[in-house]
Amino acid sequence: MEEMRRRMIWEDNLKFVTIHNLEYSLGLHTFEVGMNHLADMTSEEVVATMTGIRAPDITELNYTGGLDKLDVIFPDSIDWRTKDCVTEVKYQGECGSCWAFSATGALECQMKLKTGKLQSLSEQQLVDCSGSYGTHGCLGGWVENAFRYVIDHGLALESSYPYEGTEGTCHSAPTAATCRAFKMLSYGNDILL
Repeated sequence: MEEMRRRMIWEDNLKFVTIHNLEYSLGLHTFEVGMNHLADMTSEEVVATMTGIRAPDITELNYTGGLDKLDVIFPDSIDWRTKDCVTEVKYQGECGSCWAFSATGALECQMKLKTGKLQSLSEQQLVDCSGSYGTHGCLGGWVENAFRYVIDHGLALESSYPYEGTEGTCHSAPTAATCRAFKMLSYGNDILL
């Protein structure tokens, strides 16, 4: 019965992809979609197993500078790939660790801008070790808490503390990245600091 149910979900998703891409070819959409390893899951199942943001009720916004006083013209957009600030695509699996990937992505880009070297940092270390900072491993977390952990403990390279997609025991690894401070901006405030 479960295999038949999965097949029906897969067929529904295939129908959606086919129709959407036909509409794309007619100019009705700006992007194409495709089938992948999640195609036999419902949207609700994907959300339940693949997301892990645990936003606090009130996020402490610590940027208070006056933007109107800055004499800078910011571009309408930036493609960070052209600045070599984006590591390879990573896969979190069924562990709700998107918060850790968000934190490492931001830190990887900052490291590249500061040192000129792009290196992949360890999401697994955040999953395993930052629980006392208010994260919940594969059950979710908040990027702000991950940054607080990195300020106090640093972060290893992914090659030294590889991602497993499950919660494990925290262990030591050589520190490759540190963070002195971070700023949380209000929604819609995308100023480049």
